Amino acid sequence: MSAAGDGWPPVVAVLREVLTDGPDAWIVGGAVRERLRGQPITDVDVAIAGDDAAGPVARALARRAGGHPFRLSDAFGAWRVSAAADADPAWQVDLTPLQGPDLAADVARRDLTVNALAVPVAGGPLVDLVGGEEDLRAGRLRAVGTDAFAADPVRVVRLARFAAELAADPEAETLARARAAAPALADVPGERVLPELLRALTGPGRRRGVRVAAAAGALHVLLPAATDPEGVVLPAVDAALEALLGAPAGVPEAAEGDRAWLAARAAEPSRRETLALAALVHGAPDPAAALAPLRPSRARRTAVARAVAAVPRVAALPPAADAVALYAALRPAGTDAPEALLLARALLGPADVPWAPLAARAVRWAAGPPAAPVTGDELVTALGVPRGPALGALLTRLAIAHDAGELGGRDDALALARRLHATDRAATDGG
Repeated sequence: MSAAGDGWPPVVAVLREVLTDGPDAWIVGGAVRERLRGQPITDVDVAIAGDDAAGPVARALARRAGGHPFRLSDAFGAWRVSAAADADPAWQVDLTPLQGPDLAADVARRDLTVNALAVPVAGGPLVDLVGGEEDLRAGRLRAVGTDAFAADPVRVVRLARFAAELAADPEAETLARARAAAPALADVPGERVLPELLRALTGPGRRRGVRVAAAAGALHVLLPAATDPEGVVLPAVDAALEALLGAPAGVPEAAEGDRAWLAARAAEPSRRETLALAALVHGAPDPAAALAPLRPSRARRTAVARAVAAVPRVAALPPAADAVALYAALRPAGTDAPEALLLARALLGPADVPWAPLAARAVRWAAGPPAAPVTGDELVTALGVPRGPALGALLTRLAIAHDAGELGGRDDALALARRLHATDRAATDGG
């Protein structure tokens, strides 16, 4: 595929060839904005004249560029062409019929002026009908129309996302309109809202994203446990977000290797998102229920709930907690123990808690909580322990001892099991 030159990805050159004798079309939205910012472009949105033109152009582009076409929307007649899996560089082109009789009508329906810029696919000067280029250079977010947010309340969250990603601030009238539309977010499917919110809260401009999400009323509607009645982010939430999403995040009291591992874990995008959500809902009576309107995955809801639930258990540990207490504090978090510990450290600060041994366990348990080096069947056969709660309790005690480094293997585990079982029987007989 030959290069398109002039700042566009190579697929644009192929698109120009496809449209040589075709309908008028314009590259619009984010691709134009990012080109003006000098950023790399992989996704290209195209507005095309003609209600039925997108499908034929998409199929022709796929044949010429080696991509895969499929319909995105029956309602809007939109199509997407994605690069083959082995394409380098990867690319994606979305083609949508003009939303209105002409480009001016299409632009008038867009959200922000910085996203309402266009360039003819065939080449030509920037088409800026609403002053978006000036706003972009000034770091200003301004709604295209008076009903931009009412038309789609998700744009309230997108306002925060663009504030974070473009290092821009909404002008006063735009912020007021967003705030007026924010209550309608309660009726928007969470699948549409959550990705935008996470991008606002976890990217490089996250502090501005949090501020704008709160000022626009989005946080108070979507995650009320994170704000006061006026919609201001609670100080504890703000501090936790900073501790978890700042660099480096982690547990300063941990051993060097564990500290580095936890910091790297906290920097992973999916973990950052889980930690951000945990910080936002840690004050809710039921964190999982607080997240339900956003429709996160079951795994993410579970991770957040486990992390939040671990905080009071960690806070209650004495400085010299033994292996049993350390196990009891972290074991319910399962493989989410690292996130549980990171959240606890962010919320509790340098409290008098056994952070180092907790960190060592959280790191070890990321691949799976500790297990006894013998099975229940082996204990039944070798010791005659009956199946039931007593067997489960014995396996737990062996797992704790093994995790604490007190057992060398199966033989040590069986020997300890015999002693513990004999002690338990003696206590029962004596009682």
